[in-house]
Amino acid sequence: MNFDSATWWLVGILMMAAVSIIGYFLSRTMDQMSIHGKTISEIQRTYATKDELKEHKDELKEYKNDIKQDITKIHQDISLIKDKVLYKSDYLLLHNKSEEKMDRIQELLMKRGQ
Repeated sequence: MNFDSATWWLVGILMMAAVSIIGYFLSRTMDQMSIHGKTISEIQRTYATKDELKEHKDELKEYKNDIKQDITKIHQDISLIKDKVLYKSDYLLLHNKSEEKMDRIQELLMKRGQ
């Protein structure tokens, strides 16, 4: 079977396209592997072993107790704020009553002035 020059050009273009596609995916895979390698090295650099945690067990308990005390204090503060706060509905109710009283006073002054 004889191939003319147009066929060889087509084969060459297809081969270049295949190599380009393979190169693209290979490059992308290598970039992802590099990112994963950096992530793994970061994890290895910062992780704590069980033995290290056991060494600092008392410090961790103390830290947890401090956090629990802080949370308890925050809850108490929130309860105190809830007791002392003036809600919007209460404010509006008092404001409306004050307006009614002011209107009544104005009416009485208007009647007295006539």
